[in-house]
Amino acid sequence: MRPPWQKLGAAYLELIGQVVREGQERGELDGAVSPVTAKRAIFGALDELALGWLLSGRRASLKKTGQEVAEWLVRGLLPQQAGGKP
Repeated sequence: MRPPWQKLGAAYLELIGQVVREGQERGELDGAVSPVTAKRAIFGALDELALGWLLSGRRASLKKTGQEVAEWLVRGLLPQQAGGKP
């Protein structure tokens, strides 16, 4: 039997993958991006931010850092237009 936190992590990963797939289906996110890779990269980035925040004694602004990372993650998932720019 898996511990509850492991079940929660798996559910969170699946939710991120679902959001990526739905964005691809609507043409809002690049269809060439693997939802499996994207969900693991996003989860890993968020996990590392939270861990760094905790280890720093909560001195850093988690909100500011989270917004910054969210912006570059989403821009990286946008479909490419002619000329290679999102």
